[in-house]
Amino acid sequence: MLVLIPLLSVFAWAVRPDDLGSPPTKLEQQRVLNLIPSGHVQPHKQMAHAPETQLGASSLAQLAEPEPVVHAGSSAHHPHQKKEETSGVGEPVAYGEPVTSDADLKKEEVIVLGKEMVTEGQCVTHCDGATDVLKHLVKKERHVEVACMIGGSLAFLIALICVSIWIGMSVKPRVPGYWKNGSQLMPFSISNAFDDEYDVTEELLPVVQKLVDMTTIPDLLGVGHDAAWQTHKRFKVTKVMRIESGRHWNQYATAKSVTPKFADSLKEMPEELRKDTEERWKKIEADHAERENDPVVGPFLKKLGLDRSRNEKMLFHGSPLAGARNRSGEVIFPTEAQAPMNAIKKTGFDERLGSANGMLGSGTYFGDAITKADSYAGRYHEWPDGKDPGSVGEVAAMFLARVAVGCPYITNQSLEQLRRPPCLQGHFDASLCGATVNHGEPWNKKGVELEVCEHARCDSVIADPPMIDNHPWATAFREFVLYEKRCYPEYLFYYERLDAEK
Repeated sequence: MLVLIPLLSVFAWAVRPDDLGSPPTKLEQQRVLNLIPSGHVQPHKQMAHAPETQLGASSLAQLAEPEPVVHAGSSAHHPHQKKEETSGVGEPVAYGEPVTSDADLKKEEVIVLGKEMVTEGQCVTHCDGATDVLKHLVKKERHVEVACMIGGSLAFLIALICVSIWIGMSVKPRVPGYWKNGSQLMPFSISNAFDDEYDVTEELLPVVQKLVDMTTIPDLLGVGHDAAWQTHKRFKVTKVMRIESGRHWNQYATAKSVTPKFADSLKEMPEELRKDTEERWKKIEADHAERENDPVVGPFLKKLGLDRSRNEKMLFHGSPLAGARNRSGEVIFPTEAQAPMNAIKKTGFDERLGSANGMLGSGTYFGDAITKADSYAGRYHEWPDGKDPGSVGEVAAMFLARVAVGCPYITNQSLEQLRRPPCLQGHFDASLCGATVNHGEPWNKKGVELEVCEHARCDSVIADPPMIDNHPWATAFREFVLYEKRCYPEYLFYYERLDAEK
C-alpha cells in the first residue's frame, strides 16, 4: 500500500492536463503588466480592479488577441476589420493592431486579474486546488486521470488508517484473541480500558477439573504445617471465571516482554550454576509434560499461547474469600471488600504485601499442584461448640494464573527475608547478612555469596524439595515465588472440598 501511493501520484502527474501548467514567473507577469499603459492589452471590464493572481504559464499561449485601438482622425470601423494604408516606405500598416517590439508577446501574454483571464472574449477560471483539477478532468472526459486521482486519495486514506492501527497496536500489548475483549475491534484500539469477568464454566469446567485431578495427591492433603487442618481428599470444580482486565494485562504483558529469554540468561551464569539450573528445570518441565500432553488439558494450554522462551506457566494461587476463618474458627474477612481474593481480582498480584518471614521471603507464591495451593485458600465452616468440624463440604476459590517464571534461581533451602532474587552469578544482597531468620540457617551460614553487584538478576526463585534445613513450612511440593508483577490472574475457579470416594 505504501508503494502504491507514490506510483499513483507519479502517474497522475504524468497524465495531468496540458493547460494546467506551472504558474508564470514574476518576469512574465511584469512584462504583461507593462502592456497596460501602452494600450496594447486592455483589462476585462468586470475585473479591472481585482487583485492580481497567478495562472498557469501554458495558458498564456491560449490567449485571444487584444482589443483593437482606434487612432485619432481615423474613421470608426468594425473591431475585427483592418484598414490598410501605405507607409512612407510603401509597406502596409494595419490600423487597430497594437505594435510591439516583441512580436512573440502578441498572442502569448495576458493581463491576469483576480481569478479570471481574457481569452477571445471568454473567461477562464483560475485553478485553486485539487477540486478544480478534478472538475476540469471530468468536464474534459479524461476518465483515466479522474480514476487515478480518486484511487490515489483512497489509497492514501487506507494507508493512513493502517499506519494508525499499527501505531496503536505497538503502543499497547495485544490481549489474547480468545478473550471477548479481544475478538471484536478491541485489538485496534489504543487503550485497553476494560475490566470484566466472564463465566466460562460451560467451556472450561472439564478442562479445569482434569487439571485439578492431575495435581491432587490425596495422601499429602493434611500433611505439613500449613495443611494440618485439611480433612478433605479431593476437589470438585463448580464454576470457572475468566478475568479480562486491560490495565493489568498491559502491566503483565509489558513485564513479560522485557523479561530476558531463559536461554540468554543461562549464558551469563557461571558454568556450575548454569548446569545445576538446567538440570533442575528439565526435571520441572518433565513433570509438566504430562498435563501438556493430556488430550483434555493439552489443547487448552496450547490455546493460551504461553511463551516457552520465557518459561511462562499456568500455576495455582490460593487466597481466602469473604467469610474466611482462622484456625480458631473466627471470621477474619467479613466482607468481600476485605477479602484478599477480591483485592487480587481488582488490583492484581502485589508482591509488596508478602511477608519477609515467608520461606522464600517477601513475594507472590504459586504452586504447580492444587494440593499445595489449597492450604492457603481459607477455612469456611462454623465451629459449633468451639470444635473444628473439618473441611469436607467447604466451598473455596483459587486462581489459575499466568506466571512468567523466566530464569529461576532454584534452591533446596529456605531464604527468609529475601526481597528480590539473586543475580545470575549467584550473589545475594549484602544487606541480608544481618537479617533475622526464624527458621533454618542464618544467612552467613547458608553457603551463598552476599555481595553488592551490578549483574543482571534471576527472574524468580523456586523451592525444589526436599528442603535440607527442615523448614516447618516446607512440603513435598514446589513453590514458585515472583518478586515483580510478572503474573496475571487470568482464571478464577470455585470448588468444593470433598471426602474420599467410597
